[in-house]
Amino acid sequence: MSITGACKKSAQSQPVLPSPVNIKKDYSDFDFNDMAARSGYYITDTTFSEGDIKGVVLRKSFETEFSYPFENDGKSLYIGSAIDGKSFKENNGLFREYTKFAKNSAGYIRADAFAINLPRDRSNIRITGRNEMDDLVKDYLSGAEPSMYGFSRYTHYPISNYNQLKLIFGENTDIKKLLRISDDESLSKVENGLVYYNLKETIGLKFMLDNRPFFASPFSAEEIKNDEAGYINKVTYGKISILTISSKLNWREMRTVITKVSNNEPLTEADLDVLKTARVHTCLIGYSTADQEKLDRSGDVLETVKAFLAITNLPKSSNGFSSGTFKYGNHGIPLFFEVNSTYSNDRFLKNFTYSKTINF
Repeated sequence: MSITGACKKSAQSQPVLPSPVNIKKDYSDFDFNDMAARSGYYITDTTFSEGDIKGVVLRKSFETEFSYPFENDGKSLYIGSAIDGKSFKENNGLFREYTKFAKNSAGYIRADAFAINLPRDRSNIRITGRNEMDDLVKDYLSGAEPSMYGFSRYTHYPISNYNQLKLIFGENTDIKKLLRISDDESLSKVENGLVYYNLKETIGLKFMLDNRPFFASPFSAEEIKNDEAGYINKVTYGKISILTISSKLNWREMRTVITKVSNNEPLTEADLDVLKTARVHTCLIGYSTADQEKLDRSGDVLETVKAFLAITNLPKSSNGFSSGTFKYGNHGIPLFFEVNSTYSNDRFLKNFTYSKTINF
């Protein structure tokens, strides 16, 4: 298992700490900034209570993509959908459809995937919702030779609180529900926690504006400009997988054990004893029902780790490089999207900033 690789464009910032606080825990190994960058945010402030970090304040980098919401269906977010800029600003990043003018029913769309072996550009495409977008992906991939994953990131982070995983999503996500953590386990007190995060991107769709108006006549270009209306110009499909493990070992020692499992190296009796008492949780986003069932049937901690790695690792070719392929049915779900200004086709609200508080 590789824990390095191509790095998605990330928000860059240094953590901002308040006046000196008597911090009880050593956070020098933690990389909250990189966790937040997975969803295009950066940390501007840190909140403390009783000598411990209780949350952070995030700010969105508009130079990065937005993440699809994982706790609602996101049906209004599809390629070419119109976005209400004023509502977005007034509600700190809430996406709503812009309905003042009727959108043109057809558009020109380009598909993008690594080593894609089919016509990429299609015109006069009519998409009025999420279902039509998914049908277009099916149309692109059906009958095509499986294509290589163009982007894969596998990384890990130490954690001391399961709610620190909220940083990866940039939202106050229900981590207990996401990881199916039982009531008898504390969310806020994790013994030597380690999280593995894996992202695979598959196919992307890009809406190409041409000389035809985005909105059907009659419409007012000046009103569109004043309303700061936008449109989703790119959607990226893929998969995300997460594994957390906590044990008596510190996170570096546990990482060594996981690496042994990944490389099919023999485990010592001490390794096996630690795994027997460890706690493990997993989450698959965009994977098939069969993958989830396989993981659920895996049994003890060691077998769960093996199953997770088998499902999420890309196979290796004879030269040692990843050679994973995908086709329709295992292409994942919409993970990220970009928004442009409908008036200028520039980055959506590029000078606007807003903050949100993530509670641990």
